[in-house]
Amino acid sequence: MSPRGAAVLASLAASLLVVPAAARAGGAPAGAADAADDDDDNADLVGLDDGDGDGGAGDDEPRLITAADRAADPDEPGEPRFKDHRHQFGIGLQIPVGLRVIKPYEDEYCGQRDTNEGSGNAKVCVGRVPATLDFEIAYGLKPNLELLFELRLGLERDFGPTYATTDNGPRLFQWSPGVKFYFSDAGVSKLFSTVQLAFDNTGYDKPAGTSRGMDFIVRNVNGLQLDLHPSYGLYVYIGEELGLKRWMWFTGEFGIGIQGRYP
Repeated sequence: MSPRGAAVLASLAASLLVVPAAARAGGAPAGAADAADDDDDNADLVGLDDGDGDGGAGDDEPRLITAADRAADPDEPGEPRFKDHRHQFGIGLQIPVGLRVIKPYEDEYCGQRDTNEGSGNAKVCVGRVPATLDFEIAYGLKPNLELLFELRLGLERDFGPTYATTDNGPRLFQWSPGVKFYFSDAGVSKLFSTVQLAFDNTGYDKPAGTSRGMDFIVRNVNGLQLDLHPSYGLYVYIGEELGLKRWMWFTGEFGIGIQGRYP
């Protein structure tokens, strides 16, 4: 090989060694730098942190919200969160329809007549419960437990002390403290059951005109609640009541209700 050819080969070899070293010392090649700039632009467009700490839009501005982010931050705006009733106050309205059975301890009038009986009064009276509205106040003590207070106000009159005065009977008036348990919670839907002691202050009188006084009633309600929103829900229920003081009587009812809650 001629001296001129040897010099050309030596120059090419030196160039191949110098270019990689310069790339390592001075940064990425121009093509790689352009790709990095494109990544930064894309990160800025979607509002994500590009991770380079350069103070771009991705570092300071809001980024895309994902389902995982909402789960981590429940206060993030979006769809309503279905939560339990803990530390919420509730106000409700119930519309019941009931059937009751009354067995007086003596041959007293209980709303129905029976000509086959010597007293003319039926021994057992079976009939519809006069229409009422039930108002409810509740407080969520625990995720699955509410303190409960119900007030029942009669819309129709009940039977009077005798058949002759049956049209002048009292309207139902009861108040019932208790607790409500929730279970089988599926977020929107849940089952519930109550344990209550009702104080019946309905003004029933004896035939002589004296008051029969207050009665004490064991009350239980079971139902299905649909929490359509964290601040309100609808429910359907069936209930039972048992009283023994004035007379032996049992009531079965079903109804619908609505509950509003805050906060």
